[in-house]
Amino acid sequence: MVGVARAAAPGAPAHAHHRHAPDALTPVLTLDEILQKAREAGARGQIEMMVALDGGPVNLRDDHPRAYDEVWLQLDGRTGAVRTKVTWSDFPAIPRMIALGIDLHEGHFFGRINQVFNTLFAAALVWLSVTGFMGWYRRRPQGGLSPPPRRELRPPRAVIATGGVLCVLLPLLGLSVLAIAAIDRIAGRFLPRQA
Repeated sequence: MVGVARAAAPGAPAHAHHRHAPDALTPVLTLDEILQKAREAGARGQIEMMVALDGGPVNLRDDHPRAYDEVWLQLDGRTGAVRTKVTWSDFPAIPRMIALGIDLHEGHFFGRINQVFNTLFAAALVWLSVTGFMGWYRRRPQGGLSPPPRRELRPPRAVIATGGVLCVLLPLLGLSVLAIAAIDRIAGRFLPRQA
């Protein structure tokens, strides 16, 4: 069983002190002492912590908008000694790339410009969806719902290579591409296609 607490940034009023908690949830170190040890180990800003009973290990994470600023710590609940410390450099390359992508997606970089860019990008996706449907509707066989006449389009090798790399790095994207390709192949067998 653990107790969960959230510590405020320096200068913010403290609303809890562990000696005031019930005895069953009181580790050897107080929350203030654990917080001091965490800051000495490199944690900054607001801190989330999970405090184990009876002086067991304490898990902490400082909360930042950007993933590369976060520090994960495990402290000894009795002495405050650092058992484990994990920073941005300890993560493999692919998780770091995904975390950066999430931060960009959430608009945590470049201030307002990042948010404007994300909004324009989302609007472009909506525009592609609408115009894609309009293009199919205009090119479809008269009075039918079958696919338009096939056009032999060969995308550049660079586009194919980039798409392949993205599908490998982003497995959910790769599965989506495979699913769409399978649906297209199956549907093509049952729907008439004009030459």
